[in-house]
Amino acid sequence: MELNSIRSQLNPHFVYNTMSSIQNLILSDRSQQASQYLAELGGLMRAVLNQTKKGIISLEEELSTIRQYCKLEALRKSFAWNIKVDQSVDLHNTDIPALLLQPYVENAIIHGLRGNEVDGKIDLTISQKNGSLDIVIQDNGVGIAENLHRSMGGNQLGLHLNRKRLELLYGKLAKVIVQDLNQLKKGKKGTQVSINIPI
Repeated sequence: MELNSIRSQLNPHFVYNTMSSIQNLILSDRSQQASQYLAELGGLMRAVLNQTKKGIISLEEELSTIRQYCKLEALRKSFAWNIKVDQSVDLHNTDIPALLLQPYVENAIIHGLRGNEVDGKIDLTISQKNGSLDIVIQDNGVGIAENLHRSMGGNQLGLHLNRKRLELLYGKLAKVIVQDLNQLKKGKKGTQVSINIPI
């Protein structure tokens, strides 16, 4: 019941954030882009609704949604993205919770890359080791400390719901670690989210 409750919150949360993006395009006199954004949104919304209904989906389905989401967001904010999956990972037979990655990717684009209009980049890498799936989402943006300084809001609800869902599904076996890249390597900017779940 609690998992169903969380899934029912993810859909309206996703819709709210997307509508906010469209509103920003309209307010900045980019009505043509807003129209294109709405057209692209239809396919993505259909996928999101179907996937959250299922609850658990293949990694291939999740990555397809992420690609579609990045393509959509790139209409309003220029950035590059790269998805790299290790050959050991079976995309079609590896199941994960639906919409697991989207809130983290969204956070990286909206908050991490804020102010980085020239060479913003998101890297998503997936590997498998000892019965666990390792997912790393990295951006070259402002980093956590700067985001907190700027009073980051946005999709904290989505991140909270994800943590709660992982806890319910996997208990202490699932881990989510968020780090400022400057802590990992001096002089490097950005944020890294590491997700580890059993498969």
